[in-house]
Parts: sequence; C-alpha cells; structure tokens
Amino acid sequence: MVLSKRQPRWKTALIGVGLFILAGFTWVIIPAIRNGFNLSHTPLPEHTALFTDTFRSKLPVAYVYKSKIQGAQSNYILPADFHLTVYQVGLKDYQSLSRILRLNDKKPERTFEVYSPYQEDSFLTMTKSTSKVDSVSSVFFRYDGPLLKGLMQNDSLAYYHLKYNKLSISYDDGGNDVWSIAKEHYQPSISVAFIKKKKTLYIVMLFKTANENMDFPSDKLYNMLKK
Repeated sequence: MVLSKRQPRWKTALIGVGLFILAGFTWVIIPAIRNGFNLSHTPLPEHTALFTDTFRSKLPVAYVYKSKIQGAQSNYILPADFHLTVYQVGLKDYQSLSRILRLNDKKPERTFEVYSPYQEDSFLTMTKSTSKVDSVSSVFFRYDGPLLKGLMQNDSLAYYHLKYNKLSISYDDGGNDVWSIAKEHYQPSISVAFIKKKKTLYIVMLFKTANENMDFPSDKLYNMLKK
C-alpha cells in the first residue's frame, strides 16, 4: 500500500495566500485597469456647484474617482462622521425628472454585478458597480425600510430621507449601479437627492458612518443644496 504524501503546512499556507492575491487581482485590480480608474483630490466644479456658497466654502478635501466607462464620483468626509457622495450619469434626452425617476418600495435584491465597496463600516456596506454605464433614460430607486419622507419632487429635484434595510439604484432597470445593505439589526438613515441639469443626473447621498442606528435631521442635506 502506498501512502499519499502530505503537503508541508508552509506550502499549503503559501498556496492559500496565492489564491487570495489572485482573487484580489481578479475582483479589484482588473476592473480598475479596465475602467481607467483614477483618484484625484481636485474638486469637480460641476459637483461643488450643487451646493450653497456657504457650504461649498466649508467642504473638506475631495476624493474624486474617475473612470473611462462611468461618470465621476466625489466623496467627502464631513464633521460628526457624515459621509457625502456625489456621482453623475448622462441622460439620453431632456425629459423631466418626474418621468425619469421611478420609486419602488419592493425589497431590492443584489444583482450579479462586480461591485467596488466605497464605504464599509460596522453599520452598513455601500458599493458601486464597476460595469459600464452609458447614457440612460430611467432611474429606479428601490428601498426596503420603515420610513420614507419626501421633502421635494419637481422636474429637476427629488429629495428623500429614509431609514432602510436595503436600497439600490439601477439605470434602465438593469443591474444595480448602487447597492447598500444594513448590517445586523441596524437601520441606517440616509438622505438622497436626485438633481437633473440638462442631460446630466446628479445623485447626492448623505449618511453617517458612526451611530448609524440614530436618525439625523431629514433636511440636513436639503439645506446644503443650491436650489
């Protein structure tokens, strides 16, 4: 009888590390190369123009992510553990926002996209798809939670504040471009503004990265925006 030879532990560990690195390269590095990923600290004028002069003068350092296949995304870390995100998508025509934006309180499900996490803490995970996004004609905002408060909705601005378990934003009812899920028993609060300017849609989100189970004023983001 021939006994099989066991691999030394250090070889097994080395193989495990190699597989981990390969997985990281596949899921993070390759999409970054394909997307032409670029990080800048230079604020985008079209993003900062969405805010009042007073708030704009107080904005901290910007973290701006650009790619060849998606609109730019700006991130700001604000005082009191608030996270502010602005990103954009091109529109196919000049339709009013009321015809572009679709709300749905059915429980959103995560689609089979490759996601890049841009906010991860003990309360929530917020991710963005690395798939190519061309100009779109409709935007679907789905949420699962006990509260949705709309402060404004007209042809160029829609503003909502909610607590949620899951939420997603998808274009033309395809895969989720934005996906967020609350962890454990938390129900994070978030304010979301959809702002249409000509043939560009800006999506602005404000949420906390600490004490997420506590609500914050529903008009906090609204008061930052330039109407």
